[in-house]
Amino acid sequence: EDFLSRYNYDISPFMDSVYSSGYEDYLYDYMKLVSDKVLRFYADFDSCLNSAGILSRGQCSGAPVDIISAYSLLDIPEGESMLYEPEFNSIPAAAAALSNKNIVSAETFTCLYGWPRNYIRQEQTADLKLVADALFANGINHIVWHGKAHNHAGQDTTNFYASVHLGDSGNLFKELKEFNSYLETVSHYMKKGSVYTDVAVYLPLEEAWIKGIMPPEKQFIWAWGYYEMRYIYFPEELKGFHPIWINGSYLKEGHCADGVLKIGDVSIKHLYIDTKYIDYEVLKQLLSLSDKGLEITIKQTLLEPGINKHADWDALMTRLLNNPGVSSTFSHSNDPLISGNNIPAYRARVEGEALYVFFADPRSENIKFPLKYGQSFSTDTLARDLEISYRAYKYNISLSFEPNQSLLYIFEEGNYKKIDIPFCPDMPEQSTEPEDFDAPWLVKK
Repeated sequence: EDFLSRYNYDISPFMDSVYSSGYEDYLYDYMKLVSDKVLRFYADFDSCLNSAGILSRGQCSGAPVDIISAYSLLDIPEGESMLYEPEFNSIPAAAAALSNKNIVSAETFTCLYGWPRNYIRQEQTADLKLVADALFANGINHIVWHGKAHNHAGQDTTNFYASVHLGDSGNLFKELKEFNSYLETVSHYMKKGSVYTDVAVYLPLEEAWIKGIMPPEKQFIWAWGYYEMRYIYFPEELKGFHPIWINGSYLKEGHCADGVLKIGDVSIKHLYIDTKYIDYEVLKQLLSLSDKGLEITIKQTLLEPGINKHADWDALMTRLLNNPGVSSTFSHSNDPLISGNNIPAYRARVEGEALYVFFADPRSENIKFPLKYGQSFSTDTLARDLEISYRAYKYNISLSFEPNQSLLYIFEEGNYKKIDIPFCPDMPEQSTEPEDFDAPWLVKK
C-alpha cells in the first residue's frame, strides 16, 4: 500500500523477478522505499535511547538503507573490521563528520585470520596493530575490542568463536596494556577539533541499489548484496586530498556560498561524482550547487533510476554540464593537502591553527579479510618524502616508517613536530594455510 501510494504502480507482480536483469528500475524503487522504513527504525532507536539519557551507538553496516543517513542518526556511528575492510569505515566516519559527531567507533579485530575461529589464542599484537592503524587512517577514533569471552574468576577456558582472545592465557596478554595505551593515545589525537575536508565524493548509492546481487566471488555466506557498500573506495586520483563521502540528503542540507559547500564543520570545495545513476532530486541539487560556484567533476553520463522518469531530466543535465565549474576531468583549484610519491594512507584533524596528521604504516594499506598470520612481519624501513600544503604554509617532511610503526605529526604556523606514539610490538611469526584449505566463509560457485 505504501509502495502504490508513492510510485503509483503495484510492485507485487515483479517481486519474484526484482533481482533479475531488466528489472533494475523496479529494484531501485523497492530499495528506496525499504530504506526510508529502515531510517525510521534508526531514528526511533536513537530517540528512544536519548529519552532515557543514553547515547545511541550502532552499526548500520549490512542494512538495506541509505547508509550515510542511517549512520548520521546515531550518536556514535560504529564501523567494523575485519569482516568489513578498513576502507568501509570511511563511511561511518563521513556520517559522523557531516552530522557533527566527534566519536566514530569500530568493532575491531573480528575474525582476524578468518571465520570463525582461526588461530584462536595465538593472535599476534603486531597483526592487530596493522588493523588498528588502517582503521585510524579511515576515520575511526575509538576502538571497541571484539572481544572478551566471559570466564569465571581464576579461569580462562572459554573462547568466543568470532573474536581474538584477551584472557590471561592468550598470546595477546603480555602486550595488552601497552597496546591499549597506544590505541588510547592515537584515539585522543584523532578526536581533536574536527576532520579536515576538501573534496566530497558522492557515495554511489543509487548504482548499488540497482546492481542488486554481487557475483559469487565477492560474496560471503552472510553477505550478497551490493547495497552493503563493501567494495567502495576513494578514487586513486584523489590521493593526497582528504576526501569524504557524501549523499544526496547532505548535499541538500548544506549551504553553498562563494563556491564552498558548508555542512556543519565540514567545508567542501569540490564534489567528485563517479556513478552511473543519481536520483532526480539529487540532480536538481547538483544544478543548484553548480550555479552557486561549487566545482563538480562528473566522470560518467548520469542516468535516472526508477520506473517513473522525469521529462526534464535531459534539459537539467544539459544545463549542469554546461556550467563552467563542471567537468569530466578532475581539476581542483587548490593544491592537495599532501603531495609526493607513494603517499601513505592518512587522517587529518584541525584544531584552531593546528593540523594533526596520522600517517598509517604503509603496510596497513589495502589489507583484506582474512589477515595472514604474521602479515605484519617486516624488517624494512620505508621512507616517504612529502610536501604538506596547509593554509599559507608548505612543509617539506621526510617520513621514516620503522617495522610495525605509524607516525603522528602536528603542523602549525610554519612549524611541525613529531608526536611520540611509542609502541613496538614483538616481531610476529609467519604461517600460511595449506594448499587444500577450504575457506568456510566463501560462497561456493
